Amino acid sequence: MNTFENVVSYMATPQDPCRTQTVRNFPRATVAVKVMLRSLDHHRLEGVTTDIGGGGLFVEHRTFLQVGKELAVCLYLPDDFATPLRTIGKVIWVRREPSRARFPAGMGIAFTGISESARDRLLCLIQILDKMRFADGSSYKKTSAALYSGRAAGT
Repeated sequence: MNTFENVVSYMATPQDPCRTQTVRNFPRATVAVKVMLRSLDHHRLEGVTTDIGGGGLFVEHRTFLQVGKELAVCLYLPDDFATPLRTIGKVIWVRREPSRARFPAGMGIAFTGISESARDRLLCLIQILDKMRFADGSSYKKTSAALYSGRAAGT
């Protein structure tokens, strides 16, 4: 890639000042999922994810927990609302103010105690969402229909 293409690529990628360097070990997806957080000192928060992956998630919220705080995480995924995904996580960064329209206030949480089956469930959901989003351009209608009818689990 030439220098001009590098600049265009960089400018086309949304930048978040809270995370200057990001290393990802697992794929991520943009999806709104209800999440319940509970700290060891029983502080409870309910929020919505805007970004989730096999290694962690971002929770949109105006109440912030301290970086390093360990949490019980409960996610209500669209593949099976009745069976929430439960894991342990840790607050790794906080964005106290929205940064442009695409980056709301909230917290980045890394999964520190996720089981292999829970991570597989997340990665399967992300793979399904990616396939549906990029298959034919009708991502939201197709995603909703498949996930909520239960047909996505076999994909």
